[in-house]
Amino acid sequence: MAVALAHLSLVFGLGWNDAWATIALSWFFVLSGFIMAHAHPDCRPTRTVLLDFWLRRAIRIVPAYWLVLALAAAWLGWGVAQQGAAWLHTVGRPAFLSSDIATPDYLSTWPERLAGHALFLGVFDQASSGRYLFAPPLWSLYSEMFFYLLFPFLMPLVARTRPSWGLALALVLWLLQGGVVALILGGLPSHDFVTAQASVYSNPLVRLAEFMVGIFARHWLDSTGETRRRALRSAVSVAMSSVAVVGVVLIAPRIPTPFNLYWIAVPVLVWNILALSQLAFAKVKLAAVAGGVSYLVYLLHWTLWEMGHAAGLGSDSPVALAGLLAAMLGLSALLWWAVDAPLRGVLVGWARGRGWLRRGGRPAEVVQ
Repeated sequence: MAVALAHLSLVFGLGWNDAWATIALSWFFVLSGFIMAHAHPDCRPTRTVLLDFWLRRAIRIVPAYWLVLALAAAWLGWGVAQQGAAWLHTVGRPAFLSSDIATPDYLSTWPERLAGHALFLGVFDQASSGRYLFAPPLWSLYSEMFFYLLFPFLMPLVARTRPSWGLALALVLWLLQGGVVALILGGLPSHDFVTAQASVYSNPLVRLAEFMVGIFARHWLDSTGETRRRALRSAVSVAMSSVAVVGVVLIAPRIPTPFNLYWIAVPVLVWNILALSQLAFAKVKLAAVAGGVSYLVYLLHWTLWEMGHAAGLGSDSPVALAGLLAAMLGLSALLWWAVDAPLRGVLVGWARGRGWLRRGGRPAEVVQ
């Protein structure tokens, strides 16, 4: 929701502080590594395990992604056929997300590019903003699928380290991420979003550090006793870690280089995730539903915001924007309930019937 609201401000020019979205993406990548390490602690690069893990990831990610990608591609294709490159302006696409794709030659080849995006290869587009062609937020899915390919090969290395070293190794990875960000920025002519968005912010190699930080944080948790876990889940710890996240968001606008923001936030996010992980969310049905719907919210919101902008909604119509937000939530919930969850259930049953999925696993994999 933080990302969706920040993008609502971006598309409609509302001028809200979008630091929430920057923090939320880092929070998600750390959380993803944390949950993968929890749900699949024995993941190894053997034939049986690789098939099981990658198939589970594909079933969880691909059906809804392809559905929304088809919608976004149809929307883009229809608009480009009507207005050409001017369509990106009509739908409120910011310049830094279309700086080198808003040309007739590039947009005319969108059907060919669709196959690459369907296979999560948009990040390798020769245009720096090509990964944002159909719906800009989808870039994070390309990174996630890249991390999932690596995960079975990373876990044996993690397992060989002492769990008590987990947070120390996470700190080293965090420092390395900062070094990589500084190195990339040092080689760019300027540090604005137009120049550095694809090179830094949505660079999978930069984001891999956050995913690995989450893995090592979960590895460390295995070494902790009940006393420390009780301290993590105390009301004081949960409240302080959440206040710390808010503090980083409030400080963010004062930071000269926007790409430093998510790097600075990572240690606070680790603390917040460790604290929240000790609460009994798995026992709350609403949490499972919210977890399922949130993926559809993330996938859908940008295309719906563009549709609203093209329909003439603007910052002077807050009631209409509130209605658009409500429609997005309702449609996401409907698609999760009527399409995504049932389809995934069918695919899991089909794969198990052929012996491709191992039975068992920790309940957390249902949430992720």
